[in-house]
Amino acid sequence: MDGYSEIFKSTAGVYLKNAIRFHLKWMIVIFIILCFLSIVLAFNDIRWFFVSLILIFLIFPFIIFNAYFFYLLTPEARRALNMKRVKFKANGDIIIEYFASDEDDNMTVPSFQEIISTKDIYGLEIRNKNLIVRLKKSKLGFLIIPVNSLNEKTLEKLRQRIQSINVDS
Repeated sequence: MDGYSEIFKSTAGVYLKNAIRFHLKWMIVIFIILCFLSIVLAFNDIRWFFVSLILIFLIFPFIIFNAYFFYLLTPEARRALNMKRVKFKANGDIIIEYFASDEDDNMTVPSFQEIISTKDIYGLEIRNKNLIVRLKKSKLGFLIIPVNSLNEKTLEKLRQRIQSINVDS
């Protein structure tokens, strides 16, 4: 395929939204169900109301605290927010070229590259003007590429690849 993106920088909000969607979704759903159940049971016995308060003020902050340190305060998360360019090779490999930048986000020079092989990719999707590349065996977990940083030829080939992955699944 041999395509590439323009140099781009992912925002923290987009990264956080996808991290919650991929890593924390079930924890939050279970927490909401437990809180709702405790509140409903509180109509029968006041002690359940205190259980729901404990869940809200003690358990939930602890879950968020652990998730923050485990998923969001890692070198991989910081790299996900750096300026980068993504190159798509014909064999399906993805090369991420990271750039060093100063305080004003002025790009300086390429700092290093990371190669993601085809076997480490298990999902591609276009969602909210971003191409999301799901990764296996990586603490990064996913790669966010803004669609507007890709040229039309590369984007069309990626759409074909997404359809072929969806058909194969």
